[in-house]
Order: sequence, then C-alpha cells, then structure tokens
Amino acid sequence: MRTALVALASLSLLAACGGSPCTRLKAANDRIFANGNTCAYSSGGTSASITKSETNTTTCENGYPKCSAADQKVIEDVVTCYEKVPPCTTGNEQASVDAQATCLGKLFNSDLTPKVSNECVQAFK
Repeated sequence: MRTALVALASLSLLAACGGSPCTRLKAANDRIFANGNTCAYSSGGTSASITKSETNTTTCENGYPKCSAADQKVIEDVVTCYEKVPPCTTGNEQASVDAQATCLGKLFNSDLTPKVSNECVQAFK
C-alpha cells in the first residue's frame, strides 16, 4: 500500500509543477537522486522505493499558470518540502524515501483525493 501511494504521489507531483517551482523541483530531484535512479529500503518487514522521474520543465512551466492560486499554493508547499529532502545515499535511504513520501503526501487529502483541481492536473498532460 505504501509503495503504491508513493508511486501515485510521484506521478502526481511530476504532473503538478511549474515555472520557478518546476526548475526547483528538477534541481531537488537531481540532488536527491545524484547517486542513482532508485532510492529504496527494507526494514522490519516494510519495503519502500521511489524511482527518479524526469521532469519535463517546458511542459511543467506551460501548465503551471493554468492552475488556480489555491493549486499553486499546494504545489509550492510540496516543492518547498521536497527541497529539504535528504539525498538518497548509502545508509540514508529510509530517511530520504520517508521524507519524499511525506512531501508527496501533501498533494492529497486524507481520503487520497488530490488537493489540486482536475483542471490543474489536466494542464500538465
């Protein structure tokens, strides 16, 4: 369940970025995954992984202005959080994956519906 949520949130995050937040997200993503394309851990019967996805900055920047001010605030909060995620390095995988999951979770309400509007999500397709 946790891996599925992280994967869904990753896709949504990449679909919901733009302008300055797009560039910042790409920089954070490159920093977090500087040592490889996957960050994973297994501990106490729990396994989780996040795979680096390439952000299409142009698509992202073109879509971002189509989002409402409320959508843009959610996106900004997620990007700001993601910038604070520790890099995925040997021995630090769990901290990195858990921090990414926390940030990505900011895109969803408690019932797992997106916090950003459908119009905003569609702007990045």
